[in-house]
Amino acid sequence: MFHKNVRLARAAWAIALGGLAALTIIGVFAVVTKQVVGLPIVLLVLFGWGGMFLLQVVLPIVAVIHVLAWLNRKLFSQA
Repeated sequence: MFHKNVRLARAAWAIALGGLAALTIIGVFAVVTKQVVGLPIVLLVLFGWGGMFLLQVVLPIVAVIHVLAWLNRKLFSQA
């Protein structure tokens, strides 16, 4: 019984930390680009089960793609 509780506690911490990290990344991105992007919010909803995978793999890739797209719009809209 003790081992099951430890696993549940670790899973709860992973989900909580993943959600907090996602909120932080979304907040920083919203401040930097002055817009709230819908896709990271959808990823935040999906953080329930695959929190650590999303935090370490999917979210950084999505963040880089969004920043590059934003820079692309900024640079080429002035040209």
